[in-house]
Amino acid sequence: SSNQEQEVDHAVRLLQSPYGPSNVLVLTGPVGSGRRTTALRVLLSAGVKDEKLHSLILDWDSPRARQVPHTPGHGFILDLSEFGTLSQNFYQGLIEYRLKAMENGSYLIILATTEAWHPGDLVSIPQIDHHQPLALEV
Repeated sequence: SSNQEQEVDHAVRLLQSPYGPSNVLVLTGPVGSGRRTTALRVLLSAGVKDEKLHSLILDWDSPRARQVPHTPGHGFILDLSEFGTLSQNFYQGLIEYRLKAMENGSYLIILATTEAWHPGDLVSIPQIDHHQPLALEV
């Protein structure tokens, strides 16, 4: 099994852990490293159906967690790569968002740069530092 498959399997386990599912996961890494493709593979592997996968298009100046949908059975990808920093309000909003996602059985994968993702003690969300696959693995 390739490193890519191991990363996807690891991410699915974090989303669905029987010891406390997160339903929210962060993939950090450089833009263009394949994070979106990995996020799609993770959501499909977690049981989300093709027609229930959504890439969210941002039309706000700063991300607000309360505006992210949590439709039952759906999987969402939120790309925050263009934001150099994220506000405390966003991180704190993820606490309530995660509870709603767990109740609804929905999933959110956040794509962020390693430089921007710094929740500190505000929220504990599983994070995977995504590495671009070797050319031979693609």
